[in-house]
Amino acid sequence: MCGSKIVFMLQAFALLGVCQVAPHRIEVQTVNGVGQFYDRQTGLPFTPRGNNFIRLAQENPYYGGTEVYHSTFNVGLYDPNDAENQLAQMQMSGYNTVRVFTSCCCPAELAIPAEVYPGRIWQILSTS
Repeated sequence: MCGSKIVFMLQAFALLGVCQVAPHRIEVQTVNGVGQFYDRQTGLPFTPRGNNFIRLAQENPYYGGTEVYHSTFNVGLYDPNDAENQLAQMQMSGYNTVRVFTSCCCPAELAIPAEVYPGRIWQILSTS
């Protein structure tokens, strides 16, 4: 559910001018009736080799109680240096794709300025 929200959020941010969306470098084409990723710059096939970038923490959701959930971008927990180091390690290990999760449950996230949270997400997307 939250994954679809981030896609919607990024599309909304682009429409509102919060972030600029460049043409995708990796696209899909059909070769002999089979879908295939390819790199638009080189024309070569692209094989995604992915990893999850996950940070977990105990949170107090808006609906009460506590739960352990994704906290990668949460206020007070997000560490841009750690994110950069982890992404660099993934790249050195041969990964070229990363999946992140956002928290839809943390009340503190609702209180941060609109430009802060997308900036954190943009930092991950631009360095991955």
